[in-house]
Amino acid sequence: MTASIFAGANRSFVARESDIFYRLKEGAAETNKRPPLAPLPGRLLAHLRRRRARKAIAQWVVEWEGESVKVAFARALREAGITKHITPHTMRDTAATRLMQNGAAKWDAAGYLGMSEKTLTEVCGHHHPDYLKDPADRITRKRPGRR
Repeated sequence: MTASIFAGANRSFVARESDIFYRLKEGAAETNKRPPLAPLPGRLLAHLRRRRARKAIAQWVVEWEGESVKVAFARALREAGITKHITPHTMRDTAATRLMQNGAAKWDAAGYLGMSEKTLTEVCGHHHPDYLKDPADRITRKRPGRR
C-alpha cells in the first residue's frame, strides 16, 4: 500500500535500475512478516515502464488520480457499491490462491508473497492441484505383496 517509484521514509519502492520491489518500508524494522525483495513479473514491468515513460505515475506504483492505493482502494470499493469488508490484503490472499491454482511450488510462492510456507499451506494450500492427490491415489492402491 506504500509502494512508490521513489525511495523514501515510510514507503516501499520499486528501484528503477533493477525493477526490484523493496517491500520493507525504508526505516522500518524487520518483523516476522518478512517482506522480501521481489522481482516484478514481466507484464507488470512493461505496464509500469509505459506509465513511467508517459509520466502517468506521480508517486505511487498503484494510484488513482494521484491517490495512494490505500485511499484509491477504499474509494473504488465505495464507488462500486461494494459494502463487504475487503482490504488490499485480500488481494495478497487472492495472489496466493492464484499461485497455488497455477501449480507454483509452495516454497517459491511463500517466499514471493513474504509469508511462511505454513501460512500459505493453511490459507491457500487446498487450491493447489496436488492437494490430496497422494492420498487419493493411494486409497485404491493394492498393498505391496498382495494380489
